[in-house]
Amino acid sequence: MNCKILKISLVVCAGMLCQLGLIAQADEASTIVPMKKSTMLNKTTPDDWPQFRIDSENLGTIGKTEIQDPELAWRYDTGEVIESSAAVYKGLVFIGGHAKRLHALDATTGKLKWKFDVGGWVRASPSVVGGVVYFGADDNKFYALEAATGKKLWDFPLGEGGEQSSPAIVDGIVYFGAFDHFVYALDAKTGKQKWKFDARASMLSSPCVADGALYVTTYDGEIFCIETETGKERWAKKMGDKPMFSSPAVADGRVFFTSYDSFLYAYDCKSGEEVWKYKTDGEIFSSPAVSRGIVYVGSHDRRLHAVKADDGKLQWKTEIGGAVYSSPTITEKSVYVGSSDGKFYALNRDKGDIRWKFLVKDDTRIWTSAAAINGRLYFGSHGGEVVALAEKSTEEK
Repeated sequence: MNCKILKISLVVCAGMLCQLGLIAQADEASTIVPMKKSTMLNKTTPDDWPQFRIDSENLGTIGKTEIQDPELAWRYDTGEVIESSAAVYKGLVFIGGHAKRLHALDATTGKLKWKFDVGGWVRASPSVVGGVVYFGADDNKFYALEAATGKKLWDFPLGEGGEQSSPAIVDGIVYFGAFDHFVYALDAKTGKQKWKFDARASMLSSPCVADGALYVTTYDGEIFCIETETGKERWAKKMGDKPMFSSPAVADGRVFFTSYDSFLYAYDCKSGEEVWKYKTDGEIFSSPAVSRGIVYVGSHDRRLHAVKADDGKLQWKTEIGGAVYSSPTITEKSVYVGSSDGKFYALNRDKGDIRWKFLVKDDTRIWTSAAAINGRLYFGSHGGEVVALAEKSTEEK
């Protein structure tokens, strides 16, 4: 679920009319299986932020990028709504939007390096691997471009509705879901199809790939576990009638995901059985982030929630100014997240207190998720602006 929507408003409205089932909260769940200690939860700072949620496990976690006192480094106006989250690769920021093009901006100055026009909105977040940027659009095509120049290398035809799922690229294969109900696996170099899987519904969710399995959720409220080698189903769970927009995250043998039924879920990756569930007080569009044994997620209840990955017990929850569609980004000390009140927030990751908030614009919303890299935060807004925040210079303090 990189943040990317307008058409889904009809789906959301329909989902809100559905009745919630009778479900127990985390502390009422059955026996909890302890998690193993993980080395995957502690990320070091990479040179790039190559895709939505940074890695194929969708953990949304990075090392030492911290901003104590923010200032605007630059702002670039695309002229249209941005639902796509940014990718950062070799000094360039890649981002889509309703302007029907992919933009490549200089990460330092915000100046346009190149743009690639397509026949529909670019809602999905791009992914960049090996000098190639991959993304889909509402023109029913999936594209591969040369990252340095924007030259088209290949495109792949999709069914009606196009593609809003941000791709995951693992071992030379590009994985993504589409509105034609299929999950695709394509050769990253040639665009040739390896397999496709019928998920029985459209997908906004961005695939999570870990340990030979792919996890994705659908508009029909179903989560799938698929073998990456063959495209065969390992297991599937129907969670009810509410749509699911978020992208799953995997850590320590568990897959974490959310639903518009207001719950955050933890399932066992192998068996597909529920481990625990945690209820918020609003629908959830935000995708979870996982770091050091804590799962972070936003909700339409205007709160950011932090719960233990082991058992789903609440650590803290903090109210911010608007519904949280944005998926949180986790660093060594902070949680960064956008809000529907037009502000971008930084919270203490351990206690949840708000460290600072930055107003982008009064009449806008921030649904996208931040790329936190090289001392900067990059994100887009519904006002059509790509924003880069940096630490305020010592001369201004």
